[in-house]
Amino acid sequence: MADESPFDVIRREIYPELESIYGEYGFETYFVYGRRQSNAGRYIRRKVEELRWNRFYLFLRAYDYIFLSIYKFINPRVTLEGKNIKVGVPEDLRHLSIKILHAARFLESKGFEIVVRTTASSLLNPKLLNVICDSEVIEEDIFYGGRKVDQIDGFSFVSGSFTIFNSHAIRFLFQNRQKLDYSLIDDVCFGKFFKANATKILNFNSVNVTSISDLIDINDISQIIHFRCKTGVYDRKDVEMMKILLKQLKDTIET
Repeated sequence: MADESPFDVIRREIYPELESIYGEYGFETYFVYGRRQSNAGRYIRRKVEELRWNRFYLFLRAYDYIFLSIYKFINPRVTLEGKNIKVGVPEDLRHLSIKILHAARFLESKGFEIVVRTTASSLLNPKLLNVICDSEVIEEDIFYGGRKVDQIDGFSFVSGSFTIFNSHAIRFLFQNRQKLDYSLIDDVCFGKFFKANATKILNFNSVNVTSISDLIDINDISQIIHFRCKTGVYDRKDVEMMKILLKQLKDTIET
């Protein structure tokens, strides 16, 4: 999870420079963590999470739908340590919806009007992001946009790899947290809620970067706001890919 490879290496080797670039455009960067797990606890949670991807998926969903509902009535403790937002839930996929919701709510309560939720292995073009966040559309009643995902069943939502919320959207989610389905991962959980409330989705340019060839195939990098770097599941080369992309992005921004 957040404190494991390749994400720990990405934070050490990529983010010092990336945070500086984001900061030049007025964006602050925070990292969200759940409770650190013991090796044994992490192993057990990983085995449980594997049920999400096999035929026992519905059993896990039913279990989580019941037992994670406690967070509809009890708010986990949230603290800020430097740039780390610590949410009092286990660090795993099953608690991700709860972790992201309460981290976003924490930032909104501190006066942030816009929260951009992304992943450690993503890069954002702050020049383009600044245009969006400075436009009048961000002042809409509910702003929910980013990398739009369209499923074959007709359901659409905004990917957790790149989601923009305004403060109204965060408050709307938090005030209606008893209606959220925490058995779903955060982007689907929030997407289901917004769909039920007829909230429109704003889609912005985003690309998957899985190899060097993907970078070559991008016609105009200056027009892409979000780059999702994921080079696989095992033995990921995200750090190497992000270093190349970061240099290209810097050159684009500076011209």
